[in-house]
Amino acid sequence: MNLPSAEAGPPDPGSIHYFAELYALPQHRARLRATHALEAGVRASLRSGLDHQLAHTRLHWWQQEAERIAAGRPAHPLAAQLLALAGARPLGAALQGLVQLTQADLAGGQAGDALRRALAARAGGARFALLAILLQADADAAHALGSALALLHRAEPEARPAARKALSIELSALRPALQPPLRALLVWNVLALRRARRGDTAPPERAAASRRALLGDNWLAWRAARAADAGRIQHIFEVTRP
Repeated sequence: MNLPSAEAGPPDPGSIHYFAELYALPQHRARLRATHALEAGVRASLRSGLDHQLAHTRLHWWQQEAERIAAGRPAHPLAAQLLALAGARPLGAALQGLVQLTQADLAGGQAGDALRRALAARAGGARFALLAILLQADADAAHALGSALALLHRAEPEARPAARKALSIELSALRPALQPPLRALLVWNVLALRRARRGDTAPPERAAASRRALLGDNWLAWRAARAADAGRIQHIFEVTRP
């Protein structure tokens, strides 16, 4: 089949992706955008109305692309770009985790909620580790944040307070020296916590639904970026400790 579409276009203004890119260093913004585009290309297999067989064919292509990345021979231009910047291991792990999660989501209830949450945590951690490498930041710290964020997104309504608490604790435990390079991802996590508290389930590539929420997100993103630069991200929100 032809290469699946994955174009690195600008993020939706006011989305979490938009603010993460805005507060990344200028030389890192294209890297964030390319990663988001590659992820969107994989997740496009879940698009409503897409033929089920075609969706599986697309995912099989991406699975093969993960194997090509491991061999240092990616076929997709964005994958080649990211491979040159991050290396085969982090990029391959991120793509492999995302493909497995998308396959489980495509299977729906047949895969089981527990399995999909476990795959989401794995994929989220691998994605944030990849992003941290591209941002020249600590990959292990980012992996923990990505896993906690993915579990928050997957949490059932009754489990969301505990999932918010888990992500808040991960943020509060982040050493000050690690925070400035992770500024873009910390803005992302703080905004995700704000959205979760107000019950907003929009994905990070979409802007907030209301103008008031958008203004609040803008203000909070700026504060989070300043706090990350000062190594004080935990002072942005109230952390509920165990």
